[in-house]
Amino acid sequence: MLRKSLVLALLLALGLLLVPRLFKRYPAQAMVNAPVMEMRSPVEAIVLEVTAFASGQFEAAPRNVVTLKTRLADDLAALREQERMLSTRANNFVKDEKKRLQIELLVREGELKRVALELASEERELGRQTSLLERGFISTAQLDATRIRSESAQVQRDIAKANIARAQANLSAMTNNGFLGERAGGADVSYTQQKLDEIRLRISQLEFWTGSMKVGPASETLPRATVRTPGMGMLLGPFVTAGAFLAPGDLIAHYVMCEQSFVDLRVPVTDLKDYQIGESVSFRVAGEWDFYKGQISQIHPVHLVHQTNTLAVKSDDKDMTGLARVWVRPEAAFAKRINREPNCMMGQQVHAQLPHGANWLQRSTSFLADVF
Repeated sequence: MLRKSLVLALLLALGLLLVPRLFKRYPAQAMVNAPVMEMRSPVEAIVLEVTAFASGQFEAAPRNVVTLKTRLADDLAALREQERMLSTRANNFVKDEKKRLQIELLVREGELKRVALELASEERELGRQTSLLERGFISTAQLDATRIRSESAQVQRDIAKANIARAQANLSAMTNNGFLGERAGGADVSYTQQKLDEIRLRISQLEFWTGSMKVGPASETLPRATVRTPGMGMLLGPFVTAGAFLAPGDLIAHYVMCEQSFVDLRVPVTDLKDYQIGESVSFRVAGEWDFYKGQISQIHPVHLVHQTNTLAVKSDDKDMTGLARVWVRPEAAFAKRINREPNCMMGQQVHAQLPHGANWLQRSTSFLADVF
């Protein structure tokens, strides 16, 4: 009897080794994983209430996590006052700059008139000197000196016209577009305008959080707000208690996006040539024989730390040198099972059938050792 059992076990092991080879597949260990969203406080607040919850249970609809007492209204009022002051300063600066450019344009126009008078005078003098030269009263050298002064006056007139054109362009840009021209050193806005844009961006962010957090009535000095889960996942936490003070960005809870779960497996980098995005992969849960299918959704040739920081199940301390990560998006039937089972099956081991690589025999043997 013992001999028959050994023979059957040997044949079974041989079959598990040969079948994957014939179908160009080899078994590999994998696990169920999912991305994690960090729920953080958007504003400065005090925790009023923490909602009771069942840890590790899948939820299909959004719900409240914590209730906060925020200073959102005060922050918005302060920012709007800063916006008003900066707007006044920016408008006054634009008005002063516009007046300066108008005065500069008047000065340039005055210079043009002066140069035009000098040019007319030099041209009359050139005509008189030419008449005297023709009658023999002066020499050619005296006429050349007069001609040089006339040409110099023409150059001064051209420069004055260019200065007027530049002043007019700056004034038009200021009037039409608010452009500060040469005064801003080549920039199209002043420091005041840049600061005003930053304030307005912050106001829009706070108004967004006001709407998303469902702040209480505006009559409340310190309005209440609730932080809600997105739904279709599993809440881990919260990590705060009632009465705690939260600064902007403080962690409240983690939320596992169970609806985005995938089969996470590691393969040698040398075998990446055998994998393609969209390729079908078969896998089964450890201890079961029913196979599920999925498609390769992502391939990470190099293992990076930031790829594991936002996942429900972190990588172990094993040497990752030479290994790549392949993420398989499961079919709808397995996705529904993930949502039904506790903890969304995070970390549950599965056995996948992958395209064979160069060391398929060694990995198949290792797989059998783990199974038996």
